Amino acid sequence: MFSIGGCVSLLMSLGPLSLAQTEMGQAERAAQEAPAQEPIAQPDSQPLPLAPAPSAAPTDAHRTPPTTAQPTDDGLDVPPTLAPIAVDAEAPATAPSTAQHLPPSPAVHFGERGQWVMMGSSNGFSVSNVWLSNSEASSFYAGAEVGLDYFVVNGVSIGFDADAVYRNFKGYGATTLSETTSTFLSGGIRFGANARLGESFSFYPRLTLMLESSHSTIKPISSANGEPVGAPVSSASVGPAVNFYAPLLLHPASHFVVGFGPRLHYNFAVIRGGPYDGAQSTWLSADFTVGGWWGGEAPNSAEQDDVPSPDITQPKKPAEPAFGRTGQIVLTSATEASIGHGSYSQSKGSSTSVTFAPGIDYFVSDGTSIGGEIVIDYSNGKGLDESGANEELSSTSLGFVLRAGYNLRLADVASIWLNGGVGYGSVDSSVSTAMGTNQHTRTRGWIEAAAPLLVHPASHFFVGAGPALFHELSDRDQYNYENKATQLALRLVLGGWFGGPSNLVTLVPPGK
Repeated sequence: MFSIGGCVSLLMSLGPLSLAQTEMGQAERAAQEAPAQEPIAQPDSQPLPLAPAPSAAPTDAHRTPPTTAQPTDDGLDVPPTLAPIAVDAEAPATAPSTAQHLPPSPAVHFGERGQWVMMGSSNGFSVSNVWLSNSEASSFYAGAEVGLDYFVVNGVSIGFDADAVYRNFKGYGATTLSETTSTFLSGGIRFGANARLGESFSFYPRLTLMLESSHSTIKPISSANGEPVGAPVSSASVGPAVNFYAPLLLHPASHFVVGFGPRLHYNFAVIRGGPYDGAQSTWLSADFTVGGWWGGEAPNSAEQDDVPSPDITQPKKPAEPAFGRTGQIVLTSATEASIGHGSYSQSKGSSTSVTFAPGIDYFVSDGTSIGGEIVIDYSNGKGLDESGANEELSSTSLGFVLRAGYNLRLADVASIWLNGGVGYGSVDSSVSTAMGTNQHTRTRGWIEAAAPLLVHPASHFFVGAGPALFHELSDRDQYNYENKATQLALRLVLGGWFGGPSNLVTLVPPGK
């Protein structure tokens, strides 16, 4: 048996770490905010009632008869005095009110000119370090991806995507311990078109044209059977690539979207060196994403050519409830759902993966949240190790997380969402070659914590970053061998929320 106690390939074991923390993009936002003015219920579509019309003017028969002064016979030629003017007590003192309110402005929909868009599928940031308690396996990862899209006209967007990754890890194969160092760079321009399918759905396909560069070096360190290890093996590729993603989007709240759809990523660059020399890679998948948008212009129908009369009651725009209010439901980029298949031309190397990791948080009171996550992850593949020998890999992970959090409001557009949780799960993985098999079944228990600083650029949407901790309290395999993992990270989180208190309109009288 291998001297490290049958430790699993770190490459296969790092995937399960996403039970609690994915590498690129997680956690949530916050804030409590009491409206500055007590709201009243939303008026219906009818105009405000006018003041009661004055009663009809009374006829002369209902007036007080005039009194005519009698002339005096004092010798002076003085005309009779005029009768006093009668006053109608029922006449209105002021003119009837004509106050009205303007019709509500048309709703602003996703995809209108001037909007900026961020999707979790093309945005991420993570710097992390993982080490194990009883083996030489370890991993350092630093990666950032930025993708922004801008709607130049209604329904048509142009954007960009840039990605940079550095990774160094030591992991076990079937019979060897190896160190792999890799870098990846990419950048390109993206074109998108959004088609509305109703008030709550739209179809948003996007095509990204990019250049990609990758380089990796695999350095064997030791072998289980004591045989001499081989020389380091390097590979590299530089060239164009395309990425096509076509999600169907659901809009559960203003400025917040979730979606799921097919993806194709094809790399035209040819790999030079290493076990996949001369091959090109293709990845087909269907992926879940969360995202949001801000900015934009009001619809033309909402524009007013004439200045409203000062006696028209104006509807005051209500303040949006702040993140962290009672009843809100939160989804972040930690939520995953995907199925994918990757392959290499001129090679039998391929891999298939299925991930279903729904995660949700709910604010039970202002500022206080509870949440959970269930993770099902499966992967299987055939490939080549650093020596070019055939290799089979498989992994199945199951687990769940329970967590609680508190949102600390810093300002109208910023908050810190402190959260932590506990998790439990199992991992069954194996790596096999003609030289042997490294197979383990493990059960794990862990704690996790995060404190991201959130920025809220628009209602129902947030983006932020902060420190995160993942630490296994227990990790035992079928041989009762303990090998606990610890991860410290700084990572991006992107997400949104819906539900909670309703937004009510307050009518502002003229002059207020």
